[in-house]
Amino acid sequence: MGMLMWFYVGDKQKIGEGFSTTNAIPLWKQPFVVAMADFSLQLSAIDLDLLSEEACRLAAVQPVTLTDSLTENVGGNAQTQSADVVSPQWVATIASIADHQVEELAKRWLALVAEEHREQPEEPTEDTLHAMRELIHACQIAREKSLPLVHTWSL
Repeated sequence: MGMLMWFYVGDKQKIGEGFSTTNAIPLWKQPFVVAMADFSLQLSAIDLDLLSEEACRLAAVQPVTLTDSLTENVGGNAQTQSADVVSPQWVATIASIADHQVEELAKRWLALVAEEHREQPEEPTEDTLHAMRELIHACQIAREKSLPLVHTWSL
């Protein structure tokens, strides 16, 4: 089973605090969250690292993983959940992906995921394409508004 993973754009301290507590209002509905992307697609951390590396290849920049791009912990306990700020370089790379590139990126990424897990590659689902577009959009907003992107996960 994969982890629950989200990306949030906004006030990093409030996102970290909101992620670490149980609130009646979901984090993505909080006024300090400007944009979000739900990446709860039954993935593991390595799967997002593979997406990061493939996005870097597409953008023709030095490959970097999401794991290596987490710069500051702002919430969670690091064993069953975590909220971490993502580097501006990673955000810029993802923000640079054009909409017409999403489907090809998804296909190449899912082929790498299948290879990593010794499975047959799958075609991208609408949920996968939607999550990728949400992430690209969130990264674009983070850059436009000079706000941090916070990656959260929980088991």
